Amino acid sequence: MIAYYRGEIKTPAKSGRAIFAPFACLIGGRHKVRDELLILLLYQTGLRISETLSLTPGMTGTQDGKAVLCVVGKGRKPRMVACQDSLAHRLKSFAYDCGIIENSSSKNIS
Repeated sequence: MIAYYRGEIKTPAKSGRAIFAPFACLIGGRHKVRDELLILLLYQTGLRISETLSLTPGMTGTQDGKAVLCVVGKGRKPRMVACQDSLAHRLKSFAYDCGIIENSSSKNIS
C-alpha cells in the first residue's frame, strides 16, 4: 500500500523547510544534513538522480556571477544547470566539513 501526503506542499518562496514535509520520514539519523541536501538539490535544480549522485565538489562553479553545476547527463552529454547561490554555498560547506575538499573556492566558468 502506498501512503500519499495530503498536506499542502509549499514552494521555497513560502518556506524553505516546508518542502521537506512529504519526506520527513526519510530524513533523520546521522546523515540528516546529507539527506536534506540531496532532496534540496533534486528539488531546486531538477537534476536526475544519477546526475545528482555523481556530483563532486569540482563540478560547481560560477558563470556570469551565478552558481552553476556542470553535470554529465544522458548519453554522456555535459550540461550546466543553474543553482541557487545559497545551495551552492551549502554544498561546498558540507564538502569542507566532511573533509572532501580543502578549501571552499569555486572555479569561474567562461
